Amino acid sequence: LKSKRYNRFNKFITKYLMPSVKDYRQQSFDMAIYGSDQIWSKEPLTDGTTYFDSVYWGDSTLNATNRITYSASMGVMRIQPEDHAFIQNSLLQFDSVAVREKELYDYFLEHNLIEPDKLYLTIDPVFLLSRDEWKPLIPQRMVREPYLLFYDFQIDADTTALVQRIASERNLRIIRITDGVVTTEKIDGYMPTAGPLDFLSLVYYAEFVVSSSFHGTAFSILFEKQFVSRQVWNTSRVKYLLEQLNLGHNFIQDVADMQISKITYSSITARLDEITEQSKL
Repeated sequence: LKSKRYNRFNKFITKYLMPSVKDYRQQSFDMAIYGSDQIWSKEPLTDGTTYFDSVYWGDSTLNATNRITYSASMGVMRIQPEDHAFIQNSLLQFDSVAVREKELYDYFLEHNLIEPDKLYLTIDPVFLLSRDEWKPLIPQRMVREPYLLFYDFQIDADTTALVQRIASERNLRIIRITDGVVTTEKIDGYMPTAGPLDFLSLVYYAEFVVSSSFHGTAFSILFEKQFVSRQVWNTSRVKYLLEQLNLGHNFIQDVADMQISKITYSSITARLDEITEQSKL
């Protein structure tokens, strides 16, 4: 199962993403753009400590005349005061710094780690393509009957109970995809080998989506789905996105007190277009 999943991801990368430059250390570039998702997250070491990978912070490994970041991300914030000198010196290597996380943007400013006129807050890059631009990539429908898609990246009993409740109330089959293969046991509706294109199809054709992942929420909005988001950790990014679009009530904190109202997308889409255009400037 893991090899099937890997092959689907690898096939997507080979077909749709730019090839990597394998000998980049021996080349010089006019411009280097650093991005995107969690390039600034701390990496674990075998002794239990963590470190920042300086390559993604603009060190001399890459020879470039100009450097910028676009929608750079840290994911879970694990910055310690002793990291400030490294971050401040690293950010000096960039002509401009655009980040996707409001929490990270605020942290850089509050701790004077960068000049304010060099720092920008941009939207997640998936929104740079419109719904119509994503459509040609979407495969045909994979599930015949109406279904609820459970994009399950944070295994949590309360979230699972929430999914079962919504599916029962709406008479929907539950289709579940996870972050990796969590079991090799055959379970009705569980799709352990789903790749990137399968994900697009499953979101696009779902009657309802429950997501514990930021990008599950993001594509639900892009494809104008009825959805709720529930995450038990790393919540700041998804909460900020939902608040920007007046969808804060679609983040479920208390499962017992959940109220779901139908989403009307006209004003939400207009606001999303506005934010997206600002991120393109």
